[in-house]
Amino acid sequence: MNAEQTRSKLAALPLSINARYVLWNRLETMPVYVGTAKAPSRIKSHLQKDDKRVGPLGKLIVNKPFYEYVMNQPIGWLGISFDLFEDDDDARQAERDDIARFGMRPNGTLFNRRAGG
Repeated sequence: MNAEQTRSKLAALPLSINARYVLWNRLETMPVYVGTAKAPSRIKSHLQKDDKRVGPLGKLIVNKPFYEYVMNQPIGWLGISFDLFEDDDDARQAERDDIARFGMRPNGTLFNRRAGG
């Protein structure tokens, strides 16, 4: 989903969720980050990466390679997918599975800093 589609879908969710999300480079159909969320606002906070020119990027600066990658992307590059789970443990397991499947850089495509979620 692009940023607007993600905003719409998130607005329909309850305030408390158990989700695993994947940030994608839509232009290259490549996953770049996997995480978990207990609230839709956590996923929504990533939408600012799509148009980096309109505000701060939060804690992204601590992940310097990902920060530099985001800063070099054009507006509209970001895609987000997410799945909802019954509990946090299931969401975290899905996160670990995706990190193992896609791999972290330099050999994989993800900018995650830890394989364990």
